[in-house]
Amino acid sequence: YNGIDLNEFYPDANHKQFRERFGIESDAIVIGTAGQIILRKDLDNTVRAFAMIADQMPDAQLLIAGERNSKKTETVLYDRNIQKFVEAQGLKNRIHFLGYVNEMADFYRSLDVFVHSARQEPLGRVLLEAAACGVPVIATRVGGTEELFASPDQAILIPPSDPALLANAIRDLADDFKLRLRFGKKGYEAIKAKFDILDVSHGLINHYQGLLDDTIAKRL
Repeated sequence: YNGIDLNEFYPDANHKQFRERFGIESDAIVIGTAGQIILRKDLDNTVRAFAMIADQMPDAQLLIAGERNSKKTETVLYDRNIQKFVEAQGLKNRIHFLGYVNEMADFYRSLDVFVHSARQEPLGRVLLEAAACGVPVIATRVGGTEELFASPDQAILIPPSDPALLANAIRDLADDFKLRLRFGKKGYEAIKAKFDILDVSHGLINHYQGLLDDTIAKRL
């Protein structure tokens, strides 16, 4: 498994500075997602889900950390179509494309809900980081995501490519502060127990040492 530095990614309720940078009120409900803008990350699913609940949640904002690196025609068109959809829905002042973000821990801690709607995901590092910051996670049940959150009280996992289901999950968390706290706490505990970079590093060292010992023993 990948590990993360829990001295960098940890819960902290003081999120005002990052929000203020983008003109977002401190008491707004902020949903966030992070990753490259490519087809397999399925950002359009998150954007469409937000559009479905935007009228019901007038104080909600969506922050998108990440950029498009691929120059493939299909990826360029995918990015443009998302931008066109946001404009057509009249949501340019509520869906914020942040581009590349250096201060990812501050980004996560500014959120009320973290969403990761990928179609494919071997093991999402952003999920580890968001949960380690105490943010409740909604993710698609693909790849290794179920290995990160083995218990249903650690994160909300849903099938991919279903914006209506994702919209309902976002609304459920956004409307229930205690539920967000509960998922945030359980998600943090799951990551702390299994993905601390120090523990992962020691485990990797022990694994290599075991392989080395076996090789030496076979040669003796």
